Amino acid sequence: MKEIYQQTVEEVFERVKGNISGLTSEQVKSSREKCGWNELAEGKKKNILQIFWEQYRR
Repeated sequence: MKEIYQQTVEEVFERVKGNISGLTSEQVKSSREKCGWNELAEGKKKNILQIFWEQYRR
């Protein structure tokens, strides 16, 4: 099988079961049930003193 960057647009759409107009509402619902929302976990934020200290620590 060719790498995805070597495939035509039609081959990619067939591979990912998509089309030029995007996903239907049912496909979105099914994908969210299967994989969850497309979100990144938010990391711990640094306070201003930590940021200041890291600048001069190096």
